Amino acid sequence: QRLDEEKYTPKGYLDIISLNINKRIDKYLQKIGLRKSKANLHIYIFYYKNLYIILLLYVNDLIIIRIDTTKILEVKSYKYYS
Repeated sequence: QRLDEEKYTPKGYLDIISLNINKRIDKYLQKIGLRKSKANLHIYIFYYKNLYIILLLYVNDLIIIRIDTTKILEVKSYKYYS
C-alpha cells in the first residue's frame, strides 16, 4: 500500500500535507538552479562565479542567505499552494 493511500490521524495528515508541499518546493528550487547539500538535505546552495545563495528549508519555513537579490525574488515568487 502506498504511503499516500494510508489512513492517518489529523496530525499525521498534516505531516503528509507538509511533506507534499516540501517535495514541490524541493523540485522548484532544483529547477531554478539550487542544489541540495550532500551534508544536510535541508540546505540548498546556488553558486555562480562570485554569487552565493544558501537556503535552509525546514518543514514550511525558509531562511535565505544571499548576495544577489534577483535569485531571492525568483524563489519568493513561487506559489507553494498553487
